Amino acid sequence: MIHLPHELFLKKLSTLSLPLQPGQHVVFFDLNCHIMSVFRWHNLSFSIQFTAPFSSSKHGISNIENSLGTPIGIHIICEKIGQEVPLNGEFIGRKFTGQVIPQANDANQKAHILTRILRLKGCEPGINLDYDDHQRCCDTYKRCVYIHGTNLEAFIPAPLSHGCLLLKNQDLIRLYNDITLGDFCWIWDGKA
Repeated sequence: MIHLPHELFLKKLSTLSLPLQPGQHVVFFDLNCHIMSVFRWHNLSFSIQFTAPFSSSKHGISNIENSLGTPIGIHIICEKIGQEVPLNGEFIGRKFTGQVIPQANDANQKAHILTRILRLKGCEPGINLDYDDHQRCCDTYKRCVYIHGTNLEAFIPAPLSHGCLLLKNQDLIRLYNDITLGDFCWIWDGKA
């Protein structure tokens, strides 16, 4: 059973002075089991909406710019891109190229950004927003870390990306349709 560590999440939101509204979603990426879970807030509790496997970075966890790692922490969904793009439609620079990319039969094939993009903005200064204590950029938005579809979906949940969170394209469409701008995304490494 998938469990959102809700007390920790609510404490983090309170510390960051971020309100959680009734009906708002939390997209929870557990980096330990590579299961994404979508929860909905109902004033005093969360209900699970759906789960799906995902892939994170083959370079591990890191919030630092140019690390190619998957960032951790609380984010908001700040952009939804690709509403009218067909399944497996390719993006370059967040723009649909007009190409539909076939699914790969080898995990070493070039990874493409497909179907939809959910852009993330960090909410935790010094962790995934602005700069850390060593003046290194740790800003998820500036790093262009997304939730997106892939041509490597046969290999999910193996680590495949260069920092982004990869979903199977049909799972991504469902997520895209269910959430709204401003919903939370928590990428969790199992630590506080």
